[in-house]
Amino acid sequence: MLKRNLAVAATLLQSNPLPAALPELNTSFGHAKVQTQDNGLIVSTGKVERRWMWTGGGFTTVSLKDLKSGKEWISAKTGAASDWQIPGINETVGQLVSLTAEESTDEGFTSPHLNVQAEIAYPVSGKTVRYRIWAYPDAPGLRTQVGVKGGTLSAAASAKEAVEIVPQTGRDIDKDNIAVRAGTNGVCSFAVKGLDPAKSYQLGLSWIDLWGQNRTQTVTVFSGDKESSQIIIEANKLPQPDALPEALSVGITRALYHSGTCTIQITNQGNYDPVISELWINESEPGDKKSAVAYLNCGAAKAQDAMTNMEDQEGVADTLPVNLCGLRLIAWGYADDTQSINSPTMPILREQNTDSLGPVGEIIWASGMDLSDQSGHLIVVKESNKCFNTDFAANNGRFAWSAAGLRNTGLGWLPEELSGDNYKDGWATWIMLGNGSDDEAQLVLKQFDRFRYPVHPGKDIYILANTWGSAAAKIDSQLAARESNLLREIDSAADLGIDIQQVDDGWQGYETGGKNWRPIASLQAPDGACVIEEYGSETIPVYPDGWVNIRKHAQQKNIKLGLWVHGSAVPIEDLIWNQRQGGFSVVKYDFFNMRTMAEAQMHLNKMRTFIKAADHQVRVNWDVTDKPRIGYYLGRDQGAIYLENRKPKSPASVIYKPYLVLRDAWEISKYVNLNKFELTVQNADRVSRNPDSYGETSDAWKHPHDYCFAQTMMGTPIFFQETQLYTPEARAQLKPLIALYRKHRAALYAGYAFALGAQPDNRNWSGFQNYNPETGVSYLTVFRQIENSLTENEIDIKFYPPESRLRVTNLVNNESTDRIVGNNGAVKLTIPQAPGFLFLRVEKM
Repeated sequence: MLKRNLAVAATLLQSNPLPAALPELNTSFGHAKVQTQDNGLIVSTGKVERRWMWTGGGFTTVSLKDLKSGKEWISAKTGAASDWQIPGINETVGQLVSLTAEESTDEGFTSPHLNVQAEIAYPVSGKTVRYRIWAYPDAPGLRTQVGVKGGTLSAAASAKEAVEIVPQTGRDIDKDNIAVRAGTNGVCSFAVKGLDPAKSYQLGLSWIDLWGQNRTQTVTVFSGDKESSQIIIEANKLPQPDALPEALSVGITRALYHSGTCTIQITNQGNYDPVISELWINESEPGDKKSAVAYLNCGAAKAQDAMTNMEDQEGVADTLPVNLCGLRLIAWGYADDTQSINSPTMPILREQNTDSLGPVGEIIWASGMDLSDQSGHLIVVKESNKCFNTDFAANNGRFAWSAAGLRNTGLGWLPEELSGDNYKDGWATWIMLGNGSDDEAQLVLKQFDRFRYPVHPGKDIYILANTWGSAAAKIDSQLAARESNLLREIDSAADLGIDIQQVDDGWQGYETGGKNWRPIASLQAPDGACVIEEYGSETIPVYPDGWVNIRKHAQQKNIKLGLWVHGSAVPIEDLIWNQRQGGFSVVKYDFFNMRTMAEAQMHLNKMRTFIKAADHQVRVNWDVTDKPRIGYYLGRDQGAIYLENRKPKSPASVIYKPYLVLRDAWEISKYVNLNKFELTVQNADRVSRNPDSYGETSDAWKHPHDYCFAQTMMGTPIFFQETQLYTPEARAQLKPLIALYRKHRAALYAGYAFALGAQPDNRNWSGFQNYNPETGVSYLTVFRQIENSLTENEIDIKFYPPESRLRVTNLVNNESTDRIVGNNGAVKLTIPQAPGFLFLRVEKM
């Protein structure tokens, strides 16, 4: 492992907090370099240079320069003692304990880089800050991170409610001094966390129709995976403004919180959004708020309190003294809880474009910002679980700017948690610089993303199949994980050219979030289950010999194995045992939450320990189908993002629609490296032709199977289904394209995917351009969607200027043509039929 201490310098400050000079530090690793000059600290990647000044209380940025263009971004002075602001540390004087630099790969979890680290002690508070700067050689940016230790952990941080009610959809409002929460788009929902499946619970609520709009509301409880639901209060008319609020209490069926979580959803029958005043949870018997194990006072007052004194509460992770006034802004963020996003009106990406920023402002929902003028781009990204539909989960903060510059707030840890003997690292910040077009700025972002989350060809490049996604009923999906079925699925995967066969929920028994995390020998099938006929008994063998038989069969078929686990329930010891016994190369990590930094670090550290125990021979598939989960800029050093469940029949909210799968991938490719996202391939023949939860009917059955696979080739394809159910005709469509994709996929993973054409809406030409700046070669997948009538169309192509001569090879039929890029930056392409696609290789002549 690459980790060599290159240089160490340390000083303990005496009476004068501002020394004559920082300790000498002058070392390099590749083109990355760190040095001190007087009170200055200079860190460079060879492309970007940032300079800090030691103030006696910390380090503040005094220069940020693009070394290629010479563009200097810093134009102001903050007057602050440091670029960070830590709740509980109010001193302006600190002691520089150490300043070091070393080569590192973060124990094999990231690309080789120069790790620059400063430790500053603050005697009054008893805390010590660790400031880390990662400089990847030749990277277009730097990564910074603040950690804190010392002091005493407060009682508030030590105390933790077992059960918690967390708002999801909806908005806080105030009417006649009564705080309520109203729905958005007709729905108001709350997650209930920390439920014990062995206990009984009652849901209590209060509501009133303060507007006198004759609301009649229904309350539905969904299981944590949203596979099951039950209406517990149906068509209840709310009290009108002249009455008192109504309080109700009703039991929650245990099956709906078998995983420890469930979702409460409130809807209104009329045209108005639903409203709710209070929610609480009692154990066993109905009770009042005083005896509740969890309580939520809905409404605006609580939300307003959370917005005050943001630096004091959220902390500041990094500050850039940049004058943002007049700069152009592109801000973006992504949504988790993809189980609830499968509609044309629910995009997975949110963007904001502002031509000229004012002197003061903030954005609370975004993960990243691209600030630009005619001379360059400044890009800032939160390395956190930030999603636009979960705003302040795990204290991931906001972007705010003023005359003092740009602040990235949100350390993750709350003020009362920033104590203890070990460092608690906050959310990190990426700072990147570029020049040129918006496309070139996106390339800069993706190049830095690749440095931070590198692709390891032997572990990160694969096609995956998963047993869960074919059945309608949960129990049938669980029984699909049994050994006899897995043996057939392994055969099918080998025939199709799939690399990994994953065992989903059911191998451990029917309890999704139970205590058993070793393969179960047998299960009792329910009456009428189709598997009874196969075995002639209600006792169904699952894994009577453990993992021995499927591991042996997979090896014979040259197939690797994957496993699913309940992230909040599975102990690390069982994770390690199963991986060693089954030889699993990927693990899908489901049913976890990152509401707090403590939860986030618990899951990240557990899987880090797991990967190290497997000598880095296993990867994690982080599931983002619920919220708040891992987000889009976190955790990919450990594997990939499992994006979404898209099924043939049930639940109705996740019915597979090809154009929406394409849309989600297209939007992700704008600001993230798509190749570390698992994208769904479903059996189009088996998809329901009935309206789904959003009133839309899938047209999947009209799409060829190779088209469905082609949509996923710029990411990581996952067959979320039992592939043995494909017909011979379907297999004949899939196998040639899968083989062709496997031939070129190493080149695809070496490049960077960009959204091409118009946003997918079932009527456009859309697709992807995978561009490798080192070779100048691009791969294109272009889709003429089913409702489009144009057999020819011009597609804007990136990174090839007008008049460029291109050799374009159709990889499906191996025919090559020469094209010239038009003055509009486009090339003309032909797709005779809709739906249809092209898989092209493009190189400059």
